[in-house]
Amino acid sequence: MEKGLIQSGRTIFWSRKKKKLFFLPDPTLDDIKIAGGMNGCVKEANLCKSCNKIVVDIADE
Repeated sequence: MEKGLIQSGRTIFWSRKKKKLFFLPDPTLDDIKIAGGMNGCVKEANLCKSCNKIVVDIADE
């Protein structure tokens, strides 16, 4: 695993379904906020080049 960062200009979240209009996490639908901020966000992540996966810890820092 190679340590690095996930970065975005907006909030990053996981959702079961694709959002059509509002791209904000909805806790009533069990959306999980990974990193937040309308002015950008950064979250530590690990890259596994052998399995082509990026692993992100969702626990609050």
